[in-house]
Amino acid sequence: MKISDLVLTALSNLWQRKTRTLLTVLGVVIGTMSIVMMLALGEGSQRMFMQQVSQSTDLTRIEVSPTYSGSKTTSIDEKIVTQLEQLANVRMVVPLSQVPVYLKSQRYVGQFYAQAVPAEKLRQMGIKLEWGSFPSKGRNVQVLLGYNAAQDFRKRKGNKNLWELPQAQSPALDGERFELYFGDSNYYEQPDDSTLGEGVVLPKAVDGSVSGVALRTDGERDYQSYVTLEAVADFVKNNKKAAEAMGISGKIQSVQVYATDMNTVEALTAQIKELGFQASSPMEYIKQMQKESQRQAAQWGAVGAIALLVSAIGIANTMLTSIMERKREIGVLKVLGCGLGQIQGMFLIESGMIGMLGGLLGVALSFAASFALTQLPIQGTFLGTFIGDGGLNFVITPVMALCAVAGAMLVGMAAGVYPAMRAMRMSPLSALRDE
Repeated sequence: MKISDLVLTALSNLWQRKTRTLLTVLGVVIGTMSIVMMLALGEGSQRMFMQQVSQSTDLTRIEVSPTYSGSKTTSIDEKIVTQLEQLANVRMVVPLSQVPVYLKSQRYVGQFYAQAVPAEKLRQMGIKLEWGSFPSKGRNVQVLLGYNAAQDFRKRKGNKNLWELPQAQSPALDGERFELYFGDSNYYEQPDDSTLGEGVVLPKAVDGSVSGVALRTDGERDYQSYVTLEAVADFVKNNKKAAEAMGISGKIQSVQVYATDMNTVEALTAQIKELGFQASSPMEYIKQMQKESQRQAAQWGAVGAIALLVSAIGIANTMLTSIMERKREIGVLKVLGCGLGQIQGMFLIESGMIGMLGGLLGVALSFAASFALTQLPIQGTFLGTFIGDGGLNFVITPVMALCAVAGAMLVGMAAGVYPAMRAMRMSPLSALRDE
């Protein structure tokens, strides 16, 4: 018998026992759907996480800071910045310094802990603006505020301290003229001769303004604020003793290294650590989350595999029953000279077809169920408290679908091995006599 004959014979036998075949296929469908839906949920959750993280932070960014551990102490200066810029796969290096900034106008007052960044670098950090422009060099010290930081102003009333004032609702900052002070607000709200120590003069205010507000990202940048490193350096130069008393050095405290792409971040981070600096990136956190997601996906897949195993038992039972009913057919085939391998192949093809059909239907129904479940309006519902208002997110990849169908077919064929061997060992004379 040719392979085509075996396939046609297998299809004919399955069609003659439609009800039994349908029920067996249904078991494979349930098993396949269980695995595909579980894995699709894990894949969807991982992609949603990556999308949220990439929107809120730059995944190519590496935070680099000095090391203070025992005898091994490192610092960061212009030479180190140049050295980092010369490393392979480095797109940009941004030096940073933290500085408290106190803003006061006739209507508003606010305290911010700003990142001091070189003016030309600030434009290259990928910050998008809701309105305004980036801070520039000049006598007027400009501050760029994150989306949420811009809401931290308070209404100015009398001589009350900053934290006693009410929150300003949607402050109108564009064009507002501020007095800008470098340092904590406590130094300036109730000043006296001993505020910074004996003989240290409290710095005067400089003209300040809010140059713009960054576009909302739902990430860490929404809470940050920025001034130019040049403005801080000028303040330190003109107020050396006061700046020292307030802990404002104007020196580079840390740097942000931007890799050329995400694939080079891990190796670049390791290279920076070898230079003796502390280095961390969002990719480290993402790697941990991916490992946890893979572990959960494996657990969910194991649950689905149990259902597929049960369906394999159903296939084996169906094939054994079919062999008992077809003893005469098997006996006649052997008498006519049909080879044992052909008889075995016929039953393996039947069981494989059951698995393949169940796999195809299972994948098709998985696509339909995934689409239906993603449309569920769960925001604000009881279910939303457990899985988040973002909803369920299923992603069935082509590889996942193909593997599911192939796996179901292989499970079907594996379940048909023992019944096929029973058919092979069956004596043709006894088969005809029993019939």
